[in-house]
Amino acid sequence: MVPKHIEKRLASAPKAMFLATDTRKLAEATVKVDEMKLAEKQQAVYDCILEYGPATNTEIAWYLGWAINRVVGRTFELREMGLVVPAGKRACRRTGMVAHTWTAK
Repeated sequence: MVPKHIEKRLASAPKAMFLATDTRKLAEATVKVDEMKLAEKQQAVYDCILEYGPATNTEIAWYLGWAINRVVGRTFELREMGLVVPAGKRACRRTGMVAHTWTAK
């Protein structure tokens, strides 16, 4: 049961509720990542995506100095965990070909 004085505040400030919800979701996601204890390679790929923003697998491989086959599996695993989501398609900065990009959720 919500007290009446708080209920009035919530009714008069709906924008604050959306902001609070977004902040809460971000905090929950951060806690989930900390609890998951990502493997070393998964963490490296995730950190790379966080640092460089939306990136293709080839770009991530180049940033990390890895072969592409080390990256593709890690992005798949991170997508399965719900930490990485598709960010659309664009021309890859390394190959010039149209490719999927990934971003942290």
